[in-house]
Amino acid sequence: MPNWAEKNLLIHRLTGSNDLKRTTLREWPWNTAFQGDVFANDLDVQVILGCMDSTFACEDQSIWLQKSVNFIVSKLPEECGCYLDIFHALLKRHRKTPNAVGQALLNTFAHHPLLSHWVSSGLDHENVSFLVLLIDLVKAKQDYAKEALLSYHQKVLHLWYASHITVVRRSIELVLRLLKQGSFPPASALHGLYHFMDYLAQSLTLEQLHILLAPDRTEFYHDPVIPSIIIDRECLKLLSQAFLSSLLLPHAQIPADIVEHISQRIHVFRQELTEMDILDLIFQLHANNDDDAVNLQLDVLTLHGSHTNAQVSGLLDAMGLEPHRLFLFFCYRSGMDHSLLVDFLLSSETEFLFFFLRYLKHAAAHPEKLVRVCNKLGDETDGEIDIYDIYGMMQRIVPVLKAGGFPYNPAPLIHRLEQVLKYLEPYLS
Repeated sequence: MPNWAEKNLLIHRLTGSNDLKRTTLREWPWNTAFQGDVFANDLDVQVILGCMDSTFACEDQSIWLQKSVNFIVSKLPEECGCYLDIFHALLKRHRKTPNAVGQALLNTFAHHPLLSHWVSSGLDHENVSFLVLLIDLVKAKQDYAKEALLSYHQKVLHLWYASHITVVRRSIELVLRLLKQGSFPPASALHGLYHFMDYLAQSLTLEQLHILLAPDRTEFYHDPVIPSIIIDRECLKLLSQAFLSSLLLPHAQIPADIVEHISQRIHVFRQELTEMDILDLIFQLHANNDDDAVNLQLDVLTLHGSHTNAQVSGLLDAMGLEPHRLFLFFCYRSGMDHSLLVDFLLSSETEFLFFFLRYLKHAAAHPEKLVRVCNKLGDETDGEIDIYDIYGMMQRIVPVLKAGGFPYNPAPLIHRLEQVLKYLEPYLS
């Protein structure tokens, strides 16, 4: 390939020349050894992205994609050079705007006879770009990728103990995405989770956990709390989401030994913490992402609303994962400010409207439980959480909704709020 200056010039010239795009693809130096140069790698990615412009279609694009997939499936991830990053960029572009190039790449992977073997051998290595590409294929709901990963799911779990923080993060994310699509055995995920709990418990103290979850710790630079454990807040959040996703799967059977093991761990953990401490830790995990905090509450509400077996209900309650506890603490952390809830109701960036409607229905069905949980949390906060604050906050939302200006019909939400307010009135005296 040309040197850096020539590559930069080539990237610029590709924009206006379809002939140059064809020539670049046809003359691509397949036999050039990968030098491990990050900057050269990035330039090669930009060159191919320029050639794969979705407004320009030619047979050379399909031929290049076929050759590039053939090139990487016979190699280890670290020998794939820029190709894994190119595929990631093409599939990311395809997710935003579906196009022929992205679909051609997916089809090329789908029909390759060595894909399963390549996935198996790649999972034996701690390679971030390889895991990112697997996540791309799962995001694209490619059955062949999910089937290959299902065959080697224990290898994915093994990567949770990797020596590189991004490998740990991406391998947990991969399990989570597979679980959400029903393509990972929930029992295996739960076994993996409790073994990982043991791994953490051997070295991670409660004080170190608080340091790990401190809001001033950045996720961009990994500063290990304990050198022997490669973990951060993002990993713990993904693990908690994987736990809930395992329980949410239809007909998920939780082996008795898992229930017993997790229950024992929770019992030991809770001896050092109050209920408010546990809620605080739960929300510290999601402190940087409103969407995650809302989805956590939605998942727990879904579990409590379904025909969850007694074992699951017991586990959730022991962990402080109960709909009223989470919602009341969420409001408490928001300063009982109704305007913040209104902002959530106006935003399309989270599932808060969907969650809030379901939560109000849940609260209306058993208002006495909401009051009981509220009183218990009030005792732990010296009265900072009480039913008067909750009632007042909900009451102030109603006139805002009635004033209009919402991008949807607020009538069902107003009805639910007024219903809950009516049921709570007897408890105010």
